[in-house]
Parts: sequence; structure tokens; C-alpha cells
Amino acid sequence: MLNLEKLSEFLVKAKRNTFAVKKNKALSSRLNSEDYEFREGDFVYRDSFFGKKYDLGQEIVWFRENPIWGMNYMGGMKNEFANLSKATFQFLRKCLERVDLSMPFRGPKEFKEEDFYYENNVIGEVIRFFGEEKIYFKGIEVYSRTYHGGLIKD
Repeated sequence: MLNLEKLSEFLVKAKRNTFAVKKNKALSSRLNSEDYEFREGDFVYRDSFFGKKYDLGQEIVWFRENPIWGMNYMGGMKNEFANLSKATFQFLRKCLERVDLSMPFRGPKEFKEEDFYYENNVIGEVIRFFGEEKIYFKGIEVYSRTYHGGLIKD
């Protein structure tokens, strides 16, 4: 039987040790994808995405080699603010490092640093959820992303 608390704990640890901090880069799992992987005990986490300023990706967690959880996401920079992409994604990584057990999907409910503000609205729990995150620079929305996912069952 899958323990949802252990899954959430693993997700938080995996997310804090991959894309958010540019660690545990993995070989591309699909043509031209960028991948990160984290392993601990019976769990394996893989984040695989395409694109830079605007991307599409998927995260999967395996338990004892069986896929048990997944999340799809899409979004990124608004075209007219592409010149802010480097600073925005640096800020995004700081937000993603703050993922916690209450919402082990993306970043916290909100986070602010200097001229950047992050907000994350999600409905659901680790078993089934969907959400949207946005980043504002000096009060103007420059980035947005939607995501959804949950448990994978046989």
C-alpha cells in the first residue's frame, strides 16, 4: 500500500535536489528533452521537459519500478517580456526550492523578493490536483504556467 505522506516527502526532496538547484541532471529520455533524476530508496523521480523560455514537461515518480504519480506542466515567459527570462527563471528556481509538504507540486502559495512576486494557486491534493503559477515583475505578469496531475493506478 502506497503511503501518501512518504510520497509527498519524497517529492519535496526530489524537487529540492533537481531543477530548482540545477543538480542531478540526467541523460535525455526523449529526443531533445532536458531531464533531471533523483533516486532514494524504492523511489525514482524524473523531470523531463522541452523548451527554454516557454516549455512543456512531465514529472513521473516510480515506486519499486512502477509508475505511481505524475504531473504535466506547460507555460513560461510572456513573449513581450522575454528580455526578463534569465532573471525570472533565477527567481522561479528560488520559489521551487521552497516547495513544501502541503503542496508538493511547484512552489509555495506566494513568495516575494525585490521586484519579483510569485503566486501559486492549486486545487486538490497529491492524489489529484491542478494549478497555475504566475510571476510578476514590478506588478506586471511576465510568466505563467498551468499544471495538473496525481496518482497513477493499475
